[in-house]
Amino acid sequence: MNEQKKTGLLSSNEYLNHVTPTGHPESTHRFEIVMRGLKESGAVEKMEPIPARLATREEVLRCHAAKYFEVAKSDVEHGLDVLSTVDTNNTERSFD
Repeated sequence: MNEQKKTGLLSSNEYLNHVTPTGHPESTHRFEIVMRGLKESGAVEKMEPIPARLATREEVLRCHAAKYFEVAKSDVEHGLDVLSTVDTNNTERSFD
């Protein structure tokens, strides 16, 4: 028998702490709208919840170079609002 697989949903209100400048595509408003749409459509009930957790360094390195990871970590630790690579906004909790 084939067991039907469910779509997973990884979501956390912690994402609301990633505040970006007005107009940035990664926004708390976008997250809220997407989650509201999923709930109102009944999709959330059909999804398998995936508990949120911190990514390990090894997991991050699957999609980012080690040098980029170290630069980002240092920039966040030094309180920069934008990565020195000028491609990502930071918050004090960007590594949380």
